[in-house]
Amino acid sequence: MLSPEIKFIFPRDEFEYPVNWPAFALVKAFSNDSASISRVDFFIGDSLVKTDTRAPYFLRTGSMPGGPFTLTAIATDSEGKQSSKTLNLATSFGGISLDPIDDTYIRGGNNSSTNYGLSDVLKVKASGAAFTRRAFVKFDLTGIHRRVNSAILRLKVKREGNNNYSALFVADDSWQEESLTWDTEPPAGEVIDTSLSAPLEEWMNFDVTAAVAQELEGDKTLSLSLVSDGTSNLELYSGEAGFGNTPVLLINPRNDPSAARVSENLAEELEISTDRFVVYPNPVSFKTTLSYSLDSGSAVQVLITDFKGSVVARYDEDHRSAGRYTLFLEQIMQGRYLRHGVYMVRVIYNKGYFSKKIVVAE
Repeated sequence: MLSPEIKFIFPRDEFEYPVNWPAFALVKAFSNDSASISRVDFFIGDSLVKTDTRAPYFLRTGSMPGGPFTLTAIATDSEGKQSSKTLNLATSFGGISLDPIDDTYIRGGNNSSTNYGLSDVLKVKASGAAFTRRAFVKFDLTGIHRRVNSAILRLKVKREGNNNYSALFVADDSWQEESLTWDTEPPAGEVIDTSLSAPLEEWMNFDVTAAVAQELEGDKTLSLSLVSDGTSNLELYSGEAGFGNTPVLLINPRNDPSAARVSENLAEELEISTDRFVVYPNPVSFKTTLSYSLDSGSAVQVLITDFKGSVVARYDEDHRSAGRYTLFLEQIMQGRYLRHGVYMVRVIYNKGYFSKKIVVAE
């Protein structure tokens, strides 16, 4: 009997993913007789992690720890015949690790003029002006000479909190750890990423890729503020805590063409027909429509990013049933305007995403 055939579109054998980053894979499966493909099962080691019943067959995991692992895809056809393909993969950090050049925290109320730059902890809490604490970290990016695939801020937990914690972009880099106080804090900008506290002595991770990319095009200094949405006390080790505890910025440069190609053109790699995602007219106006088609129910997120990778607009739907949907650009922008230039619009759903470049003319 003939068996189905299966091959990985991405990754290749012995590929290395960034540590603490999702692993994803794309496979193509087809039958070489009259049978049809029923499903593709994905295994990491001996554990089944996903079954996909619709082409293109796609896997995206949660954050992967460091170390080697095997990824196996098994295609089963309508007659029960199977074929498999196994890759030897790994997660490792092969990029650049930066320690902060400044880090501290501030506190309001009677402590608004107190500096905590020599503290070995960074405290984060929201509980009225008198008890609120916010942390600040700063990194020198002048040694980074390539575009980045990913950038992750990692902070080790000394006292576990139970709220949501956010990393905010800070445009003003003039602050210094030995002088910063509540009274002199620079204004914080938009939320870059949000995370729950990690367990005691484990690492919290914030995806700050867009902010790093922006600063590499700017003054090559990255400042971030860490804030809480609740009253739980979170304590993180500062740079003064010493080796093994210091906050760190992990940067993976774009040194693998195949990885960059997948991350930028995932819709094409998935071989999704372009009529499943249409933007018209393009160059765009506020009357431009985005039309996309889902083959199964899914939450949907629409992101518009500028050429630096910064998110300029976002639109979320908790659930969409299978079918075709249309959005006006003005629904996504919510009264804001796009300056002239080139942007990327992505419709993200449970099997991947559609993407297109859009142009805003002068």
